[in-house]
Amino acid sequence: MDLDRLKHETYYRSLGGGNERIGAGLMKKIGRRVDFENAYPPYFVLVYVLRGEGEYVDFKGTRHPLSVGDFFYRMPGFIHSNYIVPESGWTEYFLEFGRNIFTAFRELGVVREDRPVGRIGFSALICEEIAAQISLLRRAEEDELPGAFMKSLSIFSEFIKRADMKSTQSADAEMLRQACSYLGGDFKNKLNLEAFCLKNGWGYEKFRKIFQAKTGISPGKYRVRRRIDMACQMLKNPNYKINEIAVELGYSSPYEFSAQFKRFTGISPLSFRTGKNDK
Repeated sequence: MDLDRLKHETYYRSLGGGNERIGAGLMKKIGRRVDFENAYPPYFVLVYVLRGEGEYVDFKGTRHPLSVGDFFYRMPGFIHSNYIVPESGWTEYFLEFGRNIFTAFRELGVVREDRPVGRIGFSALICEEIAAQISLLRRAEEDELPGAFMKSLSIFSEFIKRADMKSTQSADAEMLRQACSYLGGDFKNKLNLEAFCLKNGWGYEKFRKIFQAKTGISPGKYRVRRRIDMACQMLKNPNYKINEIAVELGYSSPYEFSAQFKRFTGISPLSFRTGKNDK
């Protein structure tokens, strides 16, 4: 890809009533040193570095070096700065989403404010997809914008998947994989997490900190979430009685099961099964 031949262009389109929007573009910031400084962005932006070197300073003041193949986030409500080596020929692609989409990303754990920088390396395929998205936003009719939005989500998901693929090479990621498998099964029996860590040669307290940092929740809450996910699947099967589900998932009684299910989902197991809200 000849970056010198690429043109600086950006396009933004409003969605629905105008409260949300998507955008994409290519920006060349040749000779610039300060890109953003102590900024609170109004929208959520993923920036992909095509050329150049720089630095990202997150809301905690942590400095992250940037180079080709890195990507970083500009997140609504979180102060950040980023600086560019002026002679490095900085060139970037970006994808932009509205605040509500950012909120959904955060709630789902897709985007975390304590992990604002990632790396996927240089990808000609992703560059082609973003270039096509820029063209689509430029020419799309109003009825084509939902499809354009879905395409932006698809490209964004490629960054998440590729970054995760790289992280699986680390010892921490292997620890996380094994722990999630352990915590997400055998609900009928009580687990001994400390013994599990000892068996795998992990320090228990270190494991808890890494798990919390990687997933955003404690091991205990993760197990509850997986147990409730399984309960939802079983409730869709009319052959399972609610008290049978409680036993299969290791609850001491149907009442304990119903109480935890309602705390987590906001409705009772019966209401989930019937599709009717609790009165």
